[in-house]
Amino acid sequence: MKKIIAIACSLIVGVLSMTFSTQAVIAEPESHSHVLIAYFSRAGENYSVGVIEKGNTELLAEIIADETGGDLFRIEPIVPYPEGYEDTKTIATQERTDNARPEIKNTITDLDDYDVIFVGYPIWWGDMPMIMYTFLESYDWTGKVVIPFNTHEGSGQAQTVSAIRKECSGASVMNGFSVRGSVAQNNGETARETAHTWLSSNHFSEIAENQMVYSLQDIRNLQDFLLTRPTEEELTGKLYDLDHDGVWSVFDLCLMKRAYLNANTVDAVSSATVTE
Repeated sequence: MKKIIAIACSLIVGVLSMTFSTQAVIAEPESHSHVLIAYFSRAGENYSVGVIEKGNTELLAEIIADETGGDLFRIEPIVPYPEGYEDTKTIATQERTDNARPEIKNTITDLDDYDVIFVGYPIWWGDMPMIMYTFLESYDWTGKVVIPFNTHEGSGQAQTVSAIRKECSGASVMNGFSVRGSVAQNNGETARETAHTWLSSNHFSEIAENQMVYSLQDIRNLQDFLLTRPTEEELTGKLYDLDHDGVWSVFDLCLMKRAYLNANTVDAVSSATVTE
């Protein structure tokens, strides 16, 4: 049966490639469109920016909340980190060595209400603070869209996106973005421009409304991926797990093609249906 479906899908995409020019298509919205910005941030003495009243990542989280209309959730440790940079560095280094899971004093009680969750953190010695692992391991991320964001002073995202993908099993984890902590702290407009550009170029409005945007390029990408052929675009972070089973399969390809067909004319659907 699966083989028959796969053959049918391949026939449809062949007709689509000849019939339509590349254009954006919107699938039907699902039940929720709520957005959450969950983040860990630390004030006090910070590297490169001195003593600050509000953490770098918190400032970036507030920008994202302004840009998206999402709700903010601050991850707070039961035992606060010290005000001093060197004291915090000592504790954080030990936590990393011990693979510790610092306890969190607050919880998200309504995660089911959110479809899109931004996850924010600073980079501490090439990784997320260990409290972020505590946070990620505390919830079921199945079916969620997770968008990492972080502040740093030269490490970029390090390997944190891969770590988040591992921790958030069943979620669609996008590539996300990062901003230097000194920029977030001292040049808010530049930080806002970075966030705004990422949101716009990654179709955030459609994602937030559960209206996934697909084009013929997406169909070709997924088809090439399933056939183990080189793809024309980088696929990391693409939201192609349409049936939310944790893997990209021919069923996702069929759902993508159906969304494309549903947004086009009856004539197009008819011509695709009769193709042999």
